[in-house]
Amino acid sequence: MAAAFDDMRTLAAALADLRRAEVDRATRQELIAFQLGELDRAELKPGEDEQLAAMRQVFASAERVEQLCAERYATLYESDQAVLAQLGSVWRRVGELAALEPRFQPYLEARESIKSQLEDLAMFLRRYADTIEASPERLQQIETRLALLERLKRKYGPTLADAMDRRDRLRREIDDLEGK
Repeated sequence: MAAAFDDMRTLAAALADLRRAEVDRATRQELIAFQLGELDRAELKPGEDEQLAAMRQVFASAERVEQLCAERYATLYESDQAVLAQLGSVWRRVGELAALEPRFQPYLEARESIKSQLEDLAMFLRRYADTIEASPERLQQIETRLALLERLKRKYGPTLADAMDRRDRLRREIDDLEGK
């Protein structure tokens, strides 16, 4: 009778352990589901935090960026003293110098490349200034997204890549817990 009673207590303890393990497993599944949902809803993209930080910098100083682009474009292309307009005179003088001193010849040979690079820069400045929108709404969207990413990085890893790795590990763990 005593042996049967000991066996019953052992089985009762084992049953209690199994029930606790099941509760712990269910609790862990709920926690993982919550964390995974939070990470999935964020739709994290590699390097997104860095890109958004750069965009925030540009949008926060959009008016200054537009002004600088417009000024430099004018300096290169539109003003009375435009650099590209004055290059013809510079290259004529360099040509005269090359006729007198051969060491000026490589600079003369590079003139088309230099002119092309300056024209490319002028066009880039013009196009870039046209793409900048001093939109408080867009800046707010960027700030909100960055705040979310920072919160997730604090919670799930020091970097966005760490948070993404955590999401992937949680997916595997919940699959294991659910027996998939």
